[in-house]
Amino acid sequence: MKYTISRDADLVTVIACDAVTLQDCIRSVEYLLKEVPLRPGMQLLIDATCVKPELSFDELRQLAWHVNRVVRSGVRSIAITANGDFIYGLARVFSAYADMDGFNVSVFRTQETARTWLESCRPVTYSSLQITSR
Repeated sequence: MKYTISRDADLVTVIACDAVTLQDCIRSVEYLLKEVPLRPGMQLLIDATCVKPELSFDELRQLAWHVNRVVRSGVRSIAITANGDFIYGLARVFSAYADMDGFNVSVFRTQETARTWLESCRPVTYSSLQITSR
């Protein structure tokens, strides 16, 4: 598996390519936990549009347990983009396992819809409200 990780203020983006196994995913989780400064309220965007998954349903369940460690470090929401039907279906199964483990994952066909959803998951703060007077 090849992947790149970039980080904005509150968003970590992982772009994964090529064949992906459970061990590849676990190594990626370990890297995130050790090398990327995660803090409460951050979000994760996983671009899986060019992966060739080699994961069983049982391995997706195990992966959810590992990703939950990232969630416990403060990541609020996770969006996955997957354009092919097979990858999209696997990502939806992963999302169901994540839901059972109590964390928020949604799957999308495009980066734009994924980013819109992530933005909607951010808590509203007083500073983000716009007050207009008549």
